[in-house]
Order: sequence, then structure tokens, then C-alpha cells
Amino acid sequence: MNVKALRAKPTADDLAILGEEYTKFRLGDDSHISVGSRYLVLEMFLNVDPGQMGFGAWFTLECDHGHLESYPACLFAVVDDSLDPEWTVSIDREAVVIGPALLRQDHFREDFHEEVPTVTREFRAFLRRMGSRTSRQP
Repeated sequence: MNVKALRAKPTADDLAILGEEYTKFRLGDDSHISVGSRYLVLEMFLNVDPGQMGFGAWFTLECDHGHLESYPACLFAVVDDSLDPEWTVSIDREAVVIGPALLRQDHFREDFHEEVPTVTREFRAFLRRMGSRTSRQP
């Protein structure tokens, strides 16, 4: 799945859907995405418990700084809606998550952020596989 960034921050209408948790905890965050750029969606999820993120659909992608970040889907237009065959569905009391099991491994995000070599290699290999399967690479 590929998306194109339409804006860096949610509109007032978007904020009404995302809820007060998003406004309180996330609205001030730097977006680290570029309007007009395309991104490979690594995972998508539907928040049913807003926690510190907000309600609604979200996309996880590799931001402009190379970090894995999750953004409200309302910031993007879907360019290619194909789902990757390595994606699975996970349901818990907070969210429905559709994406690779790799991203849900214990400590994956921390190890990726800390550039643990085995984790980085595994992630880059997944990106290559996923990129080769999508009809439009970012």
C-alpha cells in the first residue's frame, strides 16, 4: 500500500474525529512527513481505545528521518490500495492491527530505533520484499 501526504497536520474536522486525546498528546508533534511525498505503508490500524493517540485509522510508515512513525490516515490519499501478503490481522482491546508480524515482535521498535544490526537487516529485507510486490513504489 502506498499513500501520498496531503497535509502535515489534521484539519479541524479531522480533530473532531481523532478526539481530545490526539489534541492533548499528539497535535504538537512534528510530523516528519513531506506534503506531496509518497510513502510505503508498513502497517495500518484502527484505534478503538484512543489512549494517547486518538480514534480512527492510522498508518505506520518510515518517516523522512528514517524512524517508524504512526500518522492519522486523514493526512494521506491512498495511491495504491494493495495489501501485502505478509500482513496479518491482530485484534486486541485497543486496536485492530493489519501489518507484518515483524513489527509486532517484542521490542522490535526499540531495537530498530537503536539500530540493532539483526533487526535492521530483517526490516530492510522485509522492505525490499514489500517494495517488489507493490505496484507503485514510493
